[in-house]
Amino acid sequence: MGKGVEFYQSVVKPVHPTNVNTHGLFGIEYVKQHMMTADGFWTPGSITDEFLKMTDLLRKRLQFSNLEKVSQRKRLFHHYRVLKRQIRNGRRKWVKMISEDDSLEVRNLLTGNKGMQRLYQTMSLNQIVDNINQRTFTLRKERDRLTARLENLKADYEKALRAKSDIENRNRYHDLYVLDEQFKSYEKKKLLVNSQTRLAAIKTINGSYQKIIAILRYDEIFYEPILNSLDKDILDQEHFIKHILHLGSPAIARFSELSEDFRKQQEMARKRTLAMTELVTKLRSSNKRSSLFQTLRNVDGGHKGGSHKAAIKSPFVRETISMLVMKTELKAIEETIKKIKFATFCSKSTDIYQRMRGQVEYNYQLRKRLENDDLGLEALETKVKCASVLRDVLIDNITDEGDRRLKRVKLLGEAIEAQDKYQANILDYMKNRAKAFVLFRYSLWNIHDIMRHVAPSRGRPAPYPNEYLKLPLLKFEMLTMRAVPPEAFEENISSLMKTAEKKLRAVMLAFYQLKVKPNEVIRARADYQSDYIHRQELLVSETNSSWTKQEFIVAETAAKSTNNVPNRKQIKAQSAKLVEETAKRDE
Repeated sequence: MGKGVEFYQSVVKPVHPTNVNTHGLFGIEYVKQHMMTADGFWTPGSITDEFLKMTDLLRKRLQFSNLEKVSQRKRLFHHYRVLKRQIRNGRRKWVKMISEDDSLEVRNLLTGNKGMQRLYQTMSLNQIVDNINQRTFTLRKERDRLTARLENLKADYEKALRAKSDIENRNRYHDLYVLDEQFKSYEKKKLLVNSQTRLAAIKTINGSYQKIIAILRYDEIFYEPILNSLDKDILDQEHFIKHILHLGSPAIARFSELSEDFRKQQEMARKRTLAMTELVTKLRSSNKRSSLFQTLRNVDGGHKGGSHKAAIKSPFVRETISMLVMKTELKAIEETIKKIKFATFCSKSTDIYQRMRGQVEYNYQLRKRLENDDLGLEALETKVKCASVLRDVLIDNITDEGDRRLKRVKLLGEAIEAQDKYQANILDYMKNRAKAFVLFRYSLWNIHDIMRHVAPSRGRPAPYPNEYLKLPLLKFEMLTMRAVPPEAFEENISSLMKTAEKKLRAVMLAFYQLKVKPNEVIRARADYQSDYIHRQELLVSETNSSWTKQEFIVAETAAKSTNNVPNRKQIKAQSAKLVEETAKRDE
């Protein structure tokens, strides 16, 4: 511990805090300038003294503006001299152009055109140029107009071609199902829009940062004294911390020595107590005198630093309640001292200031929470007392209002029971007739499926994925195939029944309008019955006889051929032929 004290004494330097008047950031002038002191005894003289620096700043600004005016006057004079020189040179060239005779040069340039030679033989070159410009002004203007119109027409034509190709692609490649490429194109467009937005934001942020950097570069001369003052503050704080450690380390070393001395004294007292307890025990048991002398010798040896240790199975230590409380408090205090030592001796010594800075506010908030908790507890106790009083009062409070309330509760309970019974009856009714409803619904679906080609209803509109595809006179279908979704399956029983009723009425009306003769009806019924009986006999014979599956298929094919019913191959051939004719007609 002595070596540690010597180390701190050798390292610690004297503390010299910065003067308040010469401080860079927290000096008295800066504080007064920004109204950070609450002094009620200020006078006009003090205010004048406060703004002396502002007067100095304005004086410097005036000098700077005067210098700026002088430099601007010099720059304008230099520009004036340059313009004057250019005017002199231009006048010299113009006089030379007028005085010289260019007739020979004009005649050589216009060789082969006698009319132009006679026209321009007495003119100078600049006059010839002006004459040509005047004569060709209208033609050049018309040429510029036609060129601009040609460019506009080309742009419009290109836009029209793009729109045409877009519509052709839609007509060629789109069907009732949405293409994956369309989703990808929408995603890419969104990414492009987002990228443009991000690019604009990045440009704006970049410009802002450039302005900030320019301002910081302009103001960097003002930061040096502030940074120097902050550096000095940090050095002062470091010296203060070392000074505090220098002052506190001897006290902590002395505390450690006293703690060690106390521990040794406590150990010696414990050994004496154990020895005396053993002595009393041996005296009570009337042991031999030699053992008593041996015990006394051990006690003396313990006082002199001997290595004897008395082993007692159940030692007895006298401690009162107040001693136990004091020992508990001592442990808490020792832990607090350890924490303080860690906070002051660790390498993170800067945490001390933050704890001190936030401790006052934390204590204030803690006291406030405790007061609020006390008030809430008092209010809760008051409410409990009031509730207990009201409960005792309401137990024996039998009035007309109470009777009406009880009757109302009873009526509501009966109404709830009646509703529950009604609901249970409805559920039983539905359970008992569920099979009948299922059979009825299945029959309706069967009738609807049988007559699906009788006066088919208008189909549902195609669910387009977006508003752009809801365009008139466009059918997004391919030429060699038909990709359509299955028909919408009706689930509502009432609408299904209405549809079946309409179709049955249409069928009956059609048969009524045919006006078939009775003998034709009788003959058709007989043919149908004979055909049906024949087919049933074939099925029975196929199950009971030794017909093979191939023979049954041949017989069925023969029966179909007699009735002029096309088979599967004929249907496929007719379909292919119809598709080819449609494709040729569309082309």
